[in-house]
Amino acid sequence: MMVRILTALLLIGVGLGFSGGAWAVGKRPFKMIQFCVHDQEGVNRFKQTLSSIAKDEGMQYFDGSAELDRQLARAKVDVRRPVVYVGVKREDGSGLEAGNLGLDRFEIAIGFSEGKMPAEALSFSVRVERTLAERWNLLAIPSAKGATPLACRVEGGSR
Repeated sequence: MMVRILTALLLIGVGLGFSGGAWAVGKRPFKMIQFCVHDQEGVNRFKQTLSSIAKDEGMQYFDGSAELDRQLARAKVDVRRPVVYVGVKREDGSGLEAGNLGLDRFEIAIGFSEGKMPAEALSFSVRVERTLAERWNLLAIPSAKGATPLACRVEGGSR
């Protein structure tokens, strides 16, 4: 089932033009984090936070959640809802993509891509982490691993 989910996510990314982001084929994110937003209000707050970050940074915010949900339903892939697939990107390919496929319903994993300006991408990731840490408890994902359902099971996953 995970292969079907990942295949669907890849197809959506390519179809919507987001494949150059953090989860681009052949290029791992240089940094990954995950955390729990706890409920639908938390999902909405997270999306609003990313939209504000994009505006402040002069970047583009996208929300591919609804389209991904439709594609998964069409492919008859059973997933926990709400489906979250959002991101923030620059023209140089740096930015982040975030989602919850394969995780608990209200758990979010974020991957950061460095694009053509790795130093600026690293600074951006630190600013994003600082902003998100004001509300949620962030967990770093080791570079050799991927996100696993964990953040919503850790005591005190929200602030």
